[in-house]
Amino acid sequence: MSDSAADHGNPVLSKGATSSSPTTLLTNNTKLDLTLTSKLQSKGLLPSGTDLKDACAGFKNLGQCVAAIHVSHNLSVPFACMKADMTGTAPDTGVTCPPGTGSSKMSLGKSIQTLSPDVDSKSAAKNAQKQSDADLKDAQTNS
Repeated sequence: MSDSAADHGNPVLSKGATSSSPTTLLTNNTKLDLTLTSKLQSKGLLPSGTDLKDACAGFKNLGQCVAAIHVSHNLSVPFACMKADMTGTAPDTGVTCPPGTGSSKMSLGKSIQTLSPDVDSKSAAKNAQKQSDADLKDAQTNS
């Protein structure tokens, strides 16, 4: 299979891919899990000892999760609050998020608007998605 053929329909690289949850994808591809976890930790985006499978649990796809990790870092917004808003779940215990966080599923842009209202949410989301795509492509190439 050629490189370009490998990219099409690939749940890691396809933006709208929903065939595998991030947890399933990372469980089934341990090399990708290790490569991406290491890459995100080396950039200071994922705390050492954090399991990427756990961090991404509940997200629609891996790209969405990695983009949220980038937004969290870029805007100094707690990842737990981003995750809660984007997955429609209550924030982790002990994390201080604005009232209503996690009350419904939101897009990346809407979550940015809610958690960081003074920021241009469209450009912040676009920037994080570019960073996420680059990380995923690099991890896929090296795994």
